[in-house]
Amino acid sequence: MAGFNRIEIIGNLGKDPETRTTTTGKMVCSFSVGVTERKDAATQWFNVQVWDKLAEICSRYLKKGSSVMVAGRMASRKYEKDGVTREAWEIVAREVLMLGGKAEGATGDRRTYKAGDPVPEMNRQHMTTPKPVDDDCSLPF
Repeated sequence: MAGFNRIEIIGNLGKDPETRTTTTGKMVCSFSVGVTERKDAATQWFNVQVWDKLAEICSRYLKKGSSVMVAGRMASRKYEKDGVTREAWEIVAREVLMLGGKAEGATGDRRTYKAGDPVPEMNRQHMTTPKPVDDDCSLPF
């Protein structure tokens, strides 16, 4: 039987995203998201990695303090530091919902971006909240 690996978090970025390009030419954007479940609880920090076009979108629009919902899968990677092999866990994001929030210039508009989405224009016209359905329409029930 195949397993299922999915995680969703809602929180705020702890610092501006960092973007780099791999040796194979893929863009990766990394950021941390702090999640506090209750006022009296400690904040848990999650490292997030976003790839390709979604990485470009996140690097353009996210800043320290931005509120986001991130959905993806948990992944581990091993690295060596000071001669010791260590393991780090991070979320590899498939979707990022920008919730507005504390970042300077945040509009409160909401837009979900998924892996493979085209990179939006910088004028943010695409980031408007859908208009509600016209109240004059008649429903069949």
